[in-house]
Formats: sequence, structure tokens, C-alpha cells
Amino acid sequence: MPYRVRLDGPVLQKLKGVSLSRNGRVRLVANLHYDLAHHGDVYSSTRSENDPSIFSYSHGLLDAGRSFTATFDVSDMFEPNTVSVFDLSWEWGT
Repeated sequence: MPYRVRLDGPVLQKLKGVSLSRNGRVRLVANLHYDLAHHGDVYSSTRSENDPSIFSYSHGLLDAGRSFTATFDVSDMFEPNTVSVFDLSWEWGT
């Protein structure tokens, strides 16, 4: 059964601030939803050492010829069959 993916408010605000093209932002969110919904158990097997209720999901893509990597902090401890994405950090490559 796929997980339900929930994006918390701060993540949505940060996504708006990422300087990706519209296409890049859509691809990022679509991959986030698909990967966590269908493969969340694989990602959740590597937990944070500081807080075992948290795991990370990273996704890289090319946007306007530049590499971009987003890392999301995720928890599956709040609701059954749900993963909550509650933080986002990113970096641009060369």
C-alpha cells in the first residue's frame, strides 16, 4: 500500500522560494510524491542519528543546465501509512 505524502507549511513556503523553473519545481514535487509514496520504506531504513523518527530524502535534477539537489527531512511517526515532509534544504551544483 502506498504511503500518503503530506507536505507541511514550512516546506511549501521554502519550495516557493527555490529559484527553479516551473518545470523543475513540478518535476521535484512529482518525484518527491512518487518516491516517498511507493518507496518510503526504502528511504526510511536510514534514520537520523540525532532523532530516529527522522529520515532524509534527496533528489537531484538538472534545471536550465544547472544541477540542483534538494534534501527533505521526513517522518513517518505522526500518522499510520503517512510520511510527513517537514523541512527542505537545497544546493546548486556547477
